Amino acid sequence: MKPTAIKTPGRVTFAVLLVGLAIAVWQPPASAQQGLGASRTSVAREVTVTVTPVKLASLEWEFKVVLDTHAGELTDEIASKSLLLVDGKARQPIAWEGTGSGGHHREGILRFAAPEGNVGNMELRLQRPGEPIPRVFRWELPTGR
Repeated sequence: MKPTAIKTPGRVTFAVLLVGLAIAVWQPPASAQQGLGASRTSVAREVTVTVTPVKLASLEWEFKVVLDTHAGELTDEIASKSLLLVDGKARQPIAWEGTGSGGHHREGILRFAAPEGNVGNMELRLQRPGEPIPRVFRWELPTGR
């Protein structure tokens, strides 16, 4: 009986397998999957506010809102003090799901009813206590959202 030779994969085969595995395992971030813009951040009066669109579905739009400070308590009434302008038309939030008032860090999801039809741009305004003008976060959406 003849011994059977064991073949080992060559470098090219190994590289192809490695690249294939990386493509199969890697998932783009949710924002890339949804065609959404990046986070927007505003820093003023020792408070950082970051807003990220996380879902622009046919029924609801969701924005992750994060507030951070080391100078006092965050008492923002996020749902009642937010407004979404979609192509210039104002929309009130339908829900806030996140941490309550107080503390130095707050985060959650701010939900809005989705507008009908194609959208070109959106602007989220968040009015903070003691600030004379709202924080403004803007995005331009890809055609055909």
